[in-house]
Amino acid sequence: MAPRSKLGVGAGVWVAVIIIVAIVAASGGYYVGLSQGGTTEAQPTGPTLPETIKIGVLLPLSGDLGAVGQKMLKGAQLAVEQINKAGGIAGRPVELVVGDTETNPEKAASEAQRLINVEGVKVIIGAAASPSTLAVAPIANDAEVVVISPSSTSPKISDPESDPDNFVFRVVGSDSLQGMAMAAIANELGYTTAAIVVINNDYGRGLAQVINETFTEMGGQILGVIEYNPAAGDYLTDMEQVKAWNPEVVFFVCYPESGSKLLKDARTVGVEAKWIAAEGIVDPSMFEDPEVAEYMVGMYGTQPHSPAESMFHQMFVQAHIEMFGEEPGIY
Repeated sequence: MAPRSKLGVGAGVWVAVIIIVAIVAASGGYYVGLSQGGTTEAQPTGPTLPETIKIGVLLPLSGDLGAVGQKMLKGAQLAVEQINKAGGIAGRPVELVVGDTETNPEKAASEAQRLINVEGVKVIIGAAASPSTLAVAPIANDAEVVVISPSSTSPKISDPESDPDNFVFRVVGSDSLQGMAMAAIANELGYTTAAIVVINNDYGRGLAQVINETFTEMGGQILGVIEYNPAAGDYLTDMEQVKAWNPEVVFFVCYPESGSKLLKDARTVGVEAKWIAAEGIVDPSMFEDPEVAEYMVGMYGTQPHSPAESMFHQMFVQAHIEMFGEEPGIY
């Protein structure tokens, strides 16, 4: 995948915290603003707020997306650090209450129940993976708790059937756009035959559908679709099938841990097609295995991108480096 600009990484979780702080303040009878210097201001307009403002954070801190989720949590921690340093909300400190989805929708649902019913949070940042956010949506709707996902891209997130009462939001684009972009890359490169390899969940299936429809409309041919199981021990059989199809390009939708294993097996069986990957693959952990890193040379990909010239984005990146000694992740 092409190198990323230092200022081209995402600030989704940081943005979600700022939005949620505004929601909490408004619901408690306060209004909050974020100045250009990064400080918050709140003025009383009604009922008082609790002594500590709890914000739920529901992210994959382990499992297939664990490496990505750990970086996302840092964005939330940075936002809260800045808010509390500026005086919190009307003098009340903000506290994160964290839940680990383990990259598992069932665990996401149970952790959402805990955050709402035990911890008493009224707003949640998360989940990260689309299947987890979709699992949390009915719980949030029933409890009238606002959920803002920094990274769930499935088109289903915007479907009224998934969120009938409009309590679930996101600060990232839909895969209905990303899928078209992936197909357009293949078309611009002159490829006419393709295979689709996606993780077997709403994220993968949603992108597969858009890619299939768009690439076909552009005159391309989809030779076959594989929905892989991230819990599988290996993917040699799946990759042998891709090799047999002999596509010019493979559209790839995965998470880092399982995606790395799959690419290693593709290299082993000799899949020679060009790969175009969705943003789920974007994490430094993909390059830990030197064989996988070598195989990925020349791969194309898509991902959300914050404008490098944005003053707020530059402030975020610099603050993240100062607090954690590293650049932020994709979200």
